[in-house]
Amino acid sequence: MDFSLSADQQNIRDAILKLCSKFPDDYWLARDRDGVFPHDFFREISYAGWGV
Repeated sequence: MDFSLSADQQNIRDAILKLCSKFPDDYWLARDRDGVFPHDFFREISYAGWGV
């Protein structure tokens, strides 16, 4: 059985990785500490067409 990603799956993976790279661990640690919803991340995900 071949478990490699299709071209479409790889493109989705690459797009999400590129977007998520804008939000390093420090961003997520700060959101955990302050308990604030990650509005910046949500906005970026949504604008890119991946959000709700």
